[in-house]
Amino acid sequence: MKKILLFILLFGSLYSCDYSKIKEENKQLKSANTYLESKVDMYEQMLQVQVMKKYAVAMVKYQRCIEWTGDKCSKKETLYSASEVIDVPSVLSEDDKYRILDNTSFEGIWMFDDIVERELFVFDTYAEASRKRNEYK
Repeated sequence: MKKILLFILLFGSLYSCDYSKIKEENKQLKSANTYLESKVDMYEQMLQVQVMKKYAVAMVKYQRCIEWTGDKCSKKETLYSASEVIDVPSVLSEDDKYRILDNTSFEGIWMFDDIVERELFVFDTYAEASRKRNEYK
């Protein structure tokens, strides 16, 4: 009987030591998992912000009278003007595009100039948008 009791005490103490060790390791793993989940959330948010942001340039093609015959224009020249680079959301509806075009001011356009065409160019990077803008400067 003493041998059985000794065996139970030894086995019980070994089990409790192992259990506390396992419990501590489990606690550390949970802590590490929480830390990693917070890092993953942070990186996902950063990616969403990058994906949500694009860059646009509004362009207008217009004609200006350069020669008049009496009160009528006899000769026109075609000119272009581009907006500054604009930060826009990655998803734009047609309404959004026209709202941007309507609210964008263009340099060099006079009251009597005829606007022929307006267009909004959207890019993933600021550099691409800036290069496009320079084409119409």
